[in-house]
Amino acid sequence: MRKTRRLLSIMLLMALLLSPTVGIKTAFAEPDTETTEDTTAEETSAGDTADETTEDTASETTEATTDNEGDNTSSQAESDDTAASSEGSVKIVDRMDDFGKLTEFATDKKPDISAVGGIVMDVQSGAVLYEKNINKRLYPASITKIMTTLICLENASLKEEVTFSTNAIQLIEGQGASNIEVKPGEKMTMEDCLYAIMLMSANEVCNGVAEHIGGSIKGFTKMMNKRAKELGCTGTHFNNPNGLWEKNHYTTTHDMALIARAAYKNETFAKITGTKWYKLPKTNKRKAGYTLHNHHGMLLPLKFPQYEYKNCVGGKTGFTSQCLYTLVTYGKKKGMTLLTVIMRAPNPPYMEPNQYTDTTKLLNFGFDNFKRFEITDKEVSDINTKRLFSQFSPFFNTDTSSLYVEKNAGILLPKGAKFEDAEKKVEYYTTDTFDENGKRVIGRIRYIYEGRDVGGTYIYYTDRGTPTLTDSINMTKWFDEAVEKASEAPFPWLAVIAIIGIVILLATGVILLVPVLRSVKENRSRTKRYRKSQRNERAATSSMNTYNRPRRRGGRFTRRR
Repeated sequence: MRKTRRLLSIMLLMALLLSPTVGIKTAFAEPDTETTEDTTAEETSAGDTADETTEDTASETTEATTDNEGDNTSSQAESDDTAASSEGSVKIVDRMDDFGKLTEFATDKKPDISAVGGIVMDVQSGAVLYEKNINKRLYPASITKIMTTLICLENASLKEEVTFSTNAIQLIEGQGASNIEVKPGEKMTMEDCLYAIMLMSANEVCNGVAEHIGGSIKGFTKMMNKRAKELGCTGTHFNNPNGLWEKNHYTTTHDMALIARAAYKNETFAKITGTKWYKLPKTNKRKAGYTLHNHHGMLLPLKFPQYEYKNCVGGKTGFTSQCLYTLVTYGKKKGMTLLTVIMRAPNPPYMEPNQYTDTTKLLNFGFDNFKRFEITDKEVSDINTKRLFSQFSPFFNTDTSSLYVEKNAGILLPKGAKFEDAEKKVEYYTTDTFDENGKRVIGRIRYIYEGRDVGGTYIYYTDRGTPTLTDSINMTKWFDEAVEKASEAPFPWLAVIAIIGIVILLATGVILLVPVLRSVKENRSRTKRYRKSQRNERAATSSMNTYNRPRRRGGRFTRRR
């Protein structure tokens, strides 16, 4: 009867597979899920932003522009970034930034910082652990160079040679801006340029790479603004590649965190920003090399050793008299990678509080109050079996499954919470969707804790050579194998159990018999020794009696003396 039911199940599955209405796209779709095209506002022009900005050039110490928290956050509530229409393919970008703010779940009191804006963000998930004025427009100063470096890494090879124009160098003259004294016509590799930008904040080098990649500085800033929108930035406009103050060059603390997060996911950027010392080789204009050092005082505390932070793995400093002090910092501890952004800190490092003391407070707050949990490929197992494919499909075997999740994916929860406390939600895409690296994405998993998004991962699909529902394949062989497998005799569990029982009984008998045999052997040995001692004793007694017996001599008995 059991075999008959198996055969009927297989036949029903075959009927479904051969039905023309079944396809992998419809399997992905949820009945009531409707996706819309992700639209973003057109790039803000210089003239428009001039009207929106309220800070005057002469007002160097006033706060930068009006607070746009309500306006900026509303544009973040755009439709899902995954689908544009029912036809064609969609390219998604890393916009998983709309995660909940978890500050209220922390057990410790929210730290008080001196800076106007501050944020703590988990690099992997994008979860916000602390916020202060994160949607207020402020001037970034040299932390702008994080976006400059990201654009270079995404659009150029490290081995490319950059030739510096006179214009690139003259643009920073007379401003007292940080530089490494590059000469007109000097040639440097892109890799050396990026180390000079991130470690020494070389402003003329920013201009040189901008002209090299964008054709002009204006062309490069267009690339910067386009990339910012792709990352979900809603209050950012870049007007130059180095961060020197301009009225129309601004961002928000949250936007800067999104940019810093995307940059750190680039392995080359992470390596550069975490480098303490770097040796520039000689060039066509420089006879000797040039040693660079990282300006970040928590990573390399040359001037202020009290600010060293052992878990700091990189970052970028910034300052102008109009912007005041800005700082981006990355920290790693216990599997978590956090980033902090400080904007418009009032005091220099030799006065407290400052950007370093604020950052230390924020990193400690994040590490002490939250814990990271990994999302593994096992999380897609129920998607294989319960949502997309039947147990008769090759996808059921997780070893050969074509579905997998992002590397190092995880969620962040308050200390004391468990992974199971977060609710899992799975979304599927109805169109051919790809990420920035060209990998196919069929959906994503989100985790919700107390009504807040705490992390997630895209669900990726790769062709492993296994048959899918839309493949045009010959199912006869697979069907025959399935029937043969269903007809196989069940595994003889009872016989195996009986054999194991007999072996256990024999082993128990041997264990119990060994001490008995040993005891019998010892008794026999003692008996033999006793008998031998008795014989020896009798022999000795007999010998003594013989010696002491009287002897007869000449009719008389005499005793031996």
